[in-house]
Amino acid sequence: MAAYTTLFACMLPLGSANNARTALDLYLVFTDRLRAEEEPVAFEVRLDPESDGTELILSSGAGSGDPDHVMAFVGLCGPALGLSGRWGFTWAETGDQDCPDGFGGGAVVLDLANGEVVASLDCDSWLAARLGHQPVLPKIASRQPASGQPAS
Repeated sequence: MAAYTTLFACMLPLGSANNARTALDLYLVFTDRLRAEEEPVAFEVRLDPESDGTELILSSGAGSGDPDHVMAFVGLCGPALGLSGRWGFTWAETGDQDCPDGFGGGAVVLDLANGEVVASLDCDSWLAARLGHQPVLPKIASRQPASGQPAS
């Protein structure tokens, strides 16, 4: 049986070290709530050492991450910290075996002021829409050499 993993790492600029500390506190509250609901915490948060303490790195960590958790967390941070503008991130979905449904990914843009999704993309849905839900069959190359003589 295949094991599926969702991977991501992104930056969340918070404008000040004070905002970053507050966001770390919000992360603890958020993860406590997930645990109370018996839901695994599916992302990690840490200060970016190169940002003078003003940005957080949000990542899937050692395991599989959950983009919905990241969106919910950032949706809390924006209004609580008075952030505005748009923020987004991408993720990759992989499988440990060669399964046709084992690879994909997505992206999302959030409005930081209210935590609402502005736009999102799921690679599988995007591809299906462009294909008209019809699979693309590979063309079988002719087995004849360029000279027109049959291959032996």
